[in-house]
Amino acid sequence: MEIKKGFYQDKSGKWWYEYGKINSWGKKTRMSAVIRKCLHCSNDFLTVPFRIDKNKGCFCSRSCVHKHRPGFSWLGITGKNHYAWKGGRNKNAKGYIEIYMPDHPFCRGGKYVAEHRLIMEKHLGRYLEPHEKVHHRNCIKDDNRLENLELVTDKTHLGEVQCPHCNKKFLIH
Repeated sequence: MEIKKGFYQDKSGKWWYEYGKINSWGKKTRMSAVIRKCLHCSNDFLTVPFRIDKNKGCFCSRSCVHKHRPGFSWLGITGKNHYAWKGGRNKNAKGYIEIYMPDHPFCRGGKYVAEHRLIMEKHLGRYLEPHEKVHHRNCIKDDNRLENLELVTDKTHLGEVQCPHCNKKFLIH
């Protein structure tokens, strides 16, 4: 059994979990701990009783949680099974539309890809390389019509640009 930080056994054999909060006697606060079997892999692990009540102390690791319950995270249900699911499309803080695509090779945070990049990839028939950018001609970040999008590289974002793949030249204003 792997003993994680904060857990220790006293002389009588009882397990405790000690955390950094200092109590009125000047010692760290502690609570009793129990040994449980993981619901997925059946390994023994230490947890505290309040975690069992919240259904979080049933697995020895996060990987066992995800293997046993696909779509579940420590914070709760995620993705299509979440009550606030809106089809996997949202607007980020910068104003760009993002699409939920966890299988995309260049997804942000393991989940989302900018819609304008997906539209350009579909038009070109290939994934965009990291140095390639997609520019909105009218500067409206959520206007993702193909005729409003231009492929540019990192070095050139204004003026005349030549596509490295089709050699087409176009202006960026």
